[in-house]
Amino acid sequence: MFAFLLFLFLLVACGPHAIPDNVDGVGGGQDSVTIDLPFAAGYQSRCVQGAGGSYSHTYTSTRYDVDLDTPNDSDDPVYAPVGGTAYVQDSSPGYGFGIHINIDLGDGTYIVLGHLSEVLVGDGEEVASGELIGVEGTTGNSTGDHVHIGRHKGSASQDATRGTSVEGLTLRLTDASRDASVEQSTSAMSCGVSSGHIYESELAVPFWHPDGALLKSYDGSNVYLVEEGELRHFVSEAVFWSYNYSFDNLVIVSAEELDCYQQGDPIGTSSSITAVRESGETWLVVGKSSSADYYAGRVGDVEPEAVLASWGVGVEDVEDLPEESGELEGATCRSGNLEFRDGTLLKEESTSDVYLVAGGVAMPIVDWNTYLLLGFAEREIVVVQDGAVERVQSSVGSCSVGLQCLEASDLQMCGGPDDVEDIGGWGEDDGDSGDSGSSSAGTDA
Repeated sequence: MFAFLLFLFLLVACGPHAIPDNVDGVGGGQDSVTIDLPFAAGYQSRCVQGAGGSYSHTYTSTRYDVDLDTPNDSDDPVYAPVGGTAYVQDSSPGYGFGIHINIDLGDGTYIVLGHLSEVLVGDGEEVASGELIGVEGTTGNSTGDHVHIGRHKGSASQDATRGTSVEGLTLRLTDASRDASVEQSTSAMSCGVSSGHIYESELAVPFWHPDGALLKSYDGSNVYLVEEGELRHFVSEAVFWSYNYSFDNLVIVSAEELDCYQQGDPIGTSSSITAVRESGETWLVVGKSSSADYYAGRVGDVEPEAVLASWGVGVEDVEDLPEESGELEGATCRSGNLEFRDGTLLKEESTSDVYLVAGGVAMPIVDWNTYLLLGFAEREIVVVQDGAVERVQSSVGSCSVGLQCLEASDLQMCGGPDDVEDIGGWGEDDGDSGDSGSSSAGTDA
C-alpha cells in the first residue's frame, strides 16, 4: 500500500552505537513476548536489516533488533505495538537511536522504537496498544526513514543505547511476501535492503471519536470539533476560545482518522457562552443576540456548578452569578434542564466509572485501555455527587447490559458506528456484551 524508497544512497542504518561486543548468548533465557508492528493494520514495511545485521546490528544494544522501512517522502504515524509506560528519549537526537520511545513491559525489559521525527506522548505516560505515540523519521545514526524496533533489558527511563538487546521478541504480522499471517520472532525475520520480506501490520488503531471531541492531526494545523458525526474546523483561535473550549482537551490523531469523517461547515463566527440568574433560576446563554442560534438553557438544581463547568463557565456558587440584565431577551429558551456538554468526562464521587458525554448520551468507558485509546490520559474529569449523572443526563449508557458502553472496537471503525445506539454492540445478540461490570475506566488505573 505504500511505496518504498530503497535507493542505495538512502539505505537505512541503525547502529548506536556502542563498542561491538561478543553477542553469543546475550539475552538467553528471556521469556518471549508477542507484540504487533508499530503501524496501523494494513501498513506494509520491508524489513531492511534484521537481527545480527552486519551494518549495525552486531552491538550489545542492537543484536536482536530489526529495522522496518518507511517512506522518505512522508511522515507516517507510529503506534504503540504493546501497552506499557512510555519513556521519551530525545536529549540526543543526532546520536544512536535518535529520538526514541521505550515502552516498559514491567518485567525488566522494554520495547524500543527508534529514529522517530516526533513524539506525541509525554515522558512516563501510560500508553495502550494501538495508541498513536509518534511519527517515523531518520533521527540519530540513520541515513533514511525507518523505525528500529527491539526488546531491551535494562531501564526504560534511560537511553536505549545503554540497554542490552535480547532475544524473545515475537511480532504478530502478515508476511506479505508469503501471504501468511504469522507470529514471527525478530531473529527469524527475512531482512535485507532489496531482498527483505514485506511485512504487514495487523494492529487495530483508533479511527473515530464521538461527538464533542476536539481533534487535530499531528501533521496539520486545523483544529476540529466533531459534531453530529461531522468534522467542523475552527477558522481561527479567537473563534475557538469564544466557545469556551480548552486546548488541554485537544486530541492529536492521524490524518487517516480525519479522512474517515464527513466534512461539516466550518465554525467561522465567534460566539459567547455566559451564565446569569433570573428570578432564582440559573440560565446558560449561548451565542450573540444578533445570531440566529442565540439560545438560553435552564440549569437545574442538580450539580449546577458542574453543569456550567462542562460548558466552560467556572463559578463556585451559582448564586454568585450576576442577575439577568437583558441577556435572555431575544434568546430562544430550550425546554427542559440543560445537560452536560458533549465532550465532557464525568465521574461520580464514590465510583471509578468514567462517562463520556457524546450526542447527549453519558456513555461509560468500558476500561482503561479504551480510555487511553481515546487520548484522554491527561484530560480533566468533572467529579459530581453520586446519582448526579442520571439526574442531569436524560440518556445514560450501561456496560452491564451492553447499552451505549464505549469500547475499543467502536473507536477502531472508520467513521464510527452507524448510530449512537450502535455503540458498544447495542442491539447485537452476540453474547459478547455481557456483564462487563460497572468497571469503566477509573482515574487511578
